[in-house]
Amino acid sequence: MVMKMKRHLAGFATTAILAILGGTLIVSNARELLVEHVGSRVNGTRTIASWRSDIVGRIPVMGDPTARMTIIEFSDYQCPYCAVADPVLVEFVARHPSDVVVYRYDMPLTEIHQYAFAASIAANCAEAQGVGEPYQSVLFLHQNEFSTLDWTEVAKQSGVKDSEAFTRCVKGDKSRGHILKDVEIGKSLGISGTPSLIINGSLHTNGVSEEMLESLWADMYGKHHGFMRWLMHM
Repeated sequence: MVMKMKRHLAGFATTAILAILGGTLIVSNARELLVEHVGSRVNGTRTIASWRSDIVGRIPVMGDPTARMTIIEFSDYQCPYCAVADPVLVEFVARHPSDVVVYRYDMPLTEIHQYAFAASIAANCAEAQGVGEPYQSVLFLHQNEFSTLDWTEVAKQSGVKDSEAFTRCVKGDKSRGHILKDVEIGKSLGISGTPSLIINGSLHTNGVSEEMLESLWADMYGKHHGFMRWLMHM
């Protein structure tokens, strides 16, 4: 009887151990699949070591400056791909307002976009009055009209309170110098196209998608269950 009980207990223990190991393997495999999925969405080509120092003193266009997920975007207001990326970023930050912060650098590709530099100047002048993101979003919506667009009228629509100060800013040299500095920073990092994103030091140059951003967010914050639920509802 004692021997049978011992065999029974030993069998029970073996079964329990196998169950635990099996569960561990399932969790491990699920984790590997998740990492593989996240990795497949990460198109970072290299690490930007200076990314933290690059944002010192800059004002973010969206999100919480204390957030752990930092996105640095190099953008051109006449770039059609940047126009596609803008609402994706806006909606992503809206879903995770305390988890993400976005800094935007000007990278007007003047060789192919005639009005990109002027649009960047106007966007900087709007940002000086605290309405940078609304103004920038309007620019993306009307980028095919830049040849006839009145920057000041757009400013009024975007909430700029002092239109005269805005006009003086557009005609001045301060914003021009700021944009040229952004361009030089971009070139020093090897960035030649837009939109280019540096997400916590990893450079992404192959476009922006909700799925890519959500997978990076889930991996960074360890909220993979929430990410899987988000995928199921897509």
